[in-house]
Amino acid sequence: MIGGVPAFMLFVLATVFTIAFVGDLHVIRFGALRGGAKLRRRLWRMCFGLFIAAGSFFSIRARVAKILPEPFLSAPLRALPILLIFMAMFYWLDFPIL
Repeated sequence: MIGGVPAFMLFVLATVFTIAFVGDLHVIRFGALRGGAKLRRRLWRMCFGLFIAAGSFFSIRARVAKILPEPFLSAPLRALPILLIFMAMFYWLDFPIL
């Protein structure tokens, strides 16, 4: 744990941010993206931000209990919105795994 955050999660975030940084360098060096490439780049960045926000909210049961009724407080139902974000992102990115 580093500052209350699991070290593995910091490694995952650092990896994602490094990938985003390399993509930014590519855009700076070779010019702006067009068409589908631009849409895919924006989509994964927005979905990743939404994933972080949803994960932060739905991971704490007491926070969810303030707005949702009791049947929605189980762990699988709290994980569902987070999984739906990734499923929607993979669908729109046209990944072959779906």
